[in-house]
Amino acid sequence: MAEMDSQPFIASSNPFQGLLTHMAPLNATFVLILNEIDALASIIQIPNSCSWTWRQILHARDWCKHHIRWRIGNGESSFLWQDNWLPSGSEIGNIISPRQLALTGLSWNAKVAEIVRGRAWQFPTGVPSLDTVWQSIDYLPNYNQDDTFFWKGTSSGMYTIQSAWEITRPHHNTCLAHDFNWHVGHIPRQAFMLWLTFNQRLQTLDRVQRFMGPSASTTCVLCGGVEESHDHLFFLCRFSSKIWKSLNTRARIHWPNLPWSRLKFWAIGRYRNKRKTKFIIPKLLLASAIYHIWYERNRRSFNNQFTPAKTVEEDIFQLIRAHLINGVKVDELPPAQRLIWEV
Repeated sequence: MAEMDSQPFIASSNPFQGLLTHMAPLNATFVLILNEIDALASIIQIPNSCSWTWRQILHARDWCKHHIRWRIGNGESSFLWQDNWLPSGSEIGNIISPRQLALTGLSWNAKVAEIVRGRAWQFPTGVPSLDTVWQSIDYLPNYNQDDTFFWKGTSSGMYTIQSAWEITRPHHNTCLAHDFNWHVGHIPRQAFMLWLTFNQRLQTLDRVQRFMGPSASTTCVLCGGVEESHDHLFFLCRFSSKIWKSLNTRARIHWPNLPWSRLKFWAIGRYRNKRKTKFIIPKLLLASAIYHIWYERNRRSFNNQFTPAKTVEEDIFQLIRAHLINGVKVDELPPAQRLIWEV
């Protein structure tokens, strides 16, 4: 906790997300918030000088209240107007004016127990604005049980760190290349390189020229004849094309002759299924080819070291073979693929 206290406070639209990010064992903290949330909300103000952890907990009060609600038993622990015990999660005091609530004859601090009679409700009458509220209650109380908190993030109502993270994190559409890139047999550094290539974020010379100016050379160092770009490197370049075609002939896999900007979408559509083991080899082949071609490009650019295309091809083939032997369920591969790769 001392390490946490030394953390600087970072303002956020969702303070609870910061707390999640820094505190893995959050269950005890969350229980504290739930058990004391009414007291915290009405009594404790955020002091000017306090630890980062305590400040985040206090900032998280309102957020927490939006994601929990009371599950009414006997109603003795829940405030009728001030707690979010309705199925909608709203507090009656936030949707009905105090003047209208006063017409019920119940005080502002009334407990839900005051409208519980055994296993049935006894709602106040004579206030039409409350009729819709009472009609929205789709369950019955139970005088034999205590009131409990219900966490909205899970169907069971039990709090988990995973559910809290899913609520707090930003949600985006899944990248089309996700299943192709991060499959069960992926090689991490090659998968990362493939992800950069899918998004055309490699520092190819055509992109570098935008920052260096027109004086910077953009000639491909692999073939020496054309401007270097993603489309050219993968696989229109004479050097990379020779490696790519030879690998696919050897692996007996057919890829269409397309520029990278179109080939990547063809590959995603054809091989994106994560669960098919037979698709692992085409994915590994593409990732390894891109990785080694880019690596050879950098060796030539920065170290003036040259490796023949045949040697690069053999390195790729043997690396994939070793990975299949050590990291993939070989017995699930089709017999033809096991024969080709000698595994």
